[in-house]
Amino acid sequence: MTITRSKEVERRLRHAEGLLLLAVAVLVLAGAFSLLAAKNKVLPSASTVNINTADSGVLARTLSVPVSDAKRIVESRTQRGLFEDVDSLSRRRLVPPGAISAREANLVVRDTDSALRPFLY
Repeated sequence: MTITRSKEVERRLRHAEGLLLLAVAVLVLAGAFSLLAAKNKVLPSASTVNINTADSGVLARTLSVPVSDAKRIVESRTQRGLFEDVDSLSRRRLVPPGAISAREANLVVRDTDSALRPFLY
């Protein structure tokens, strides 16, 4: 009788180990996909950012650039005036052209009701 019980316990342990291994594999894959999605994150088309009114934090998140680069954008806007178009960011050499082209659909330079929604709209 002890042999039967021992085999049953062993079977249950193998089953539990298999389930645990499966759970770990699912978590690892979910984390990998999350990192991949975060790396290639593009804002949904409904979320646009006005580069003439956004603060440095919003610009850093939107353009996926360091906050120091986003602060340079705000300083340039203050010193040299508003941006005429989205490409002004690369013409003023504030961000790499690739950072703009990947997110150009999410960037605008003016909005009719910008007084109501100055940062994100």
